[in-house]
Amino acid sequence: VTTDLRQTYKKYFIGIAIGNRAENFVHFSPKRNFVRVSAKVNNAAEWEKRIGDAGFKMLEMGKESVRFRVLPGQFEQHRDLFVELFDQSYREWFE
Repeated sequence: VTTDLRQTYKKYFIGIAIGNRAENFVHFSPKRNFVRVSAKVNNAAEWEKRIGDAGFKMLEMGKESVRFRVLPGQFEQHRDLFVELFDQSYREWFE
């Protein structure tokens, strides 16, 4: 999305920061067998359908965020979908 981003490791999740400021437009909760991904997007219902159609297990969803589980190997298999989701989330976060 941009080269300014870096990971921040907290006790229960991996977030995103720019400089010294947390910008958690997307964050990851690693578990033993999967990773929970949460992304803030304005059109969450549309993303829920796209992500569900790609075979991911959807979790509770807010009005402006999507949450789902990613199994090992799925990040590479659906790379383009993740790039698009994270890019949109980043752009909307900074609007």
